Amino acid sequence: MHHPTTKTIILLIGLFLLQTNLSAQGGRGDTLKIIQAKPTQKAKDKKVPQAPGEALGVMAGLNGVGVQFGFYPRWKHPVGFRIASTFTPLEVQRSPVSYSTYNLNVKLSGQFQGTGVYADYRPLKLPFRLVAGLHYLQTQFTLSARQAANVNAADLVITPETFGEIQGVFNTGKIVPYAGIGLGRTVSRKRIGMGLDIGGFYLGQPNVTMISTGMLEPTAEANKDWVEKTFAPFSFFPQLNFHLHLKITK
Repeated sequence: MHHPTTKTIILLIGLFLLQTNLSAQGGRGDTLKIIQAKPTQKAKDKKVPQAPGEALGVMAGLNGVGVQFGFYPRWKHPVGFRIASTFTPLEVQRSPVSYSTYNLNVKLSGQFQGTGVYADYRPLKLPFRLVAGLHYLQTQFTLSARQAANVNAADLVITPETFGEIQGVFNTGKIVPYAGIGLGRTVSRKRIGMGLDIGGFYLGQPNVTMISTGMLEPTAEANKDWVEKTFAPFSFFPQLNFHLHLKITK
């Protein structure tokens, strides 16, 4: 029986160590590939758009009640869109109001209605939306004033009907800009979502037409400045709207 020589033993030990070293290097290479792959996967996940789809909803606020349709495209940009249509009747009466030496019955009536298109920009790191849009308005307000009671002038008694009535008809621009901020998503991740929008319309310089009757008829143009000052605050119309919507896509 032959015994292995010293050279043979040394050769076998060297082959064993070489195989062990190669196996260890291969394991480290596989681990490195896995570590490198994970950040790539996470970066890819961040590019997935938030809650794409469409939603139908109802809204209520300072510009009345209405309906809206929202949609969030399947793209990389954090921008969604809404189309909203609202309507509100308006009627406010104050009686009497003192103006100069007269006591007047003052009435403000009209309607505020229209349809708008809005863009909701919601950066991923912010909890709110920046909103901008254009609104097509079909709006008209009428401010009227007439004598509250009979007026005694010397031996004459002037009734409110004889004294007459003055009206200022106020019209807004047809297409007006909107800007504001909003809470809640354009399209909710869940089936039902809600939101709150705060902002305002810029209506611009009011367009006023004066109409007078009775003894006030010759004073229509003279009172135009008074009516324009009364309507001046309406150049900016603030908005506060709450909306509730139902996601109609999966």
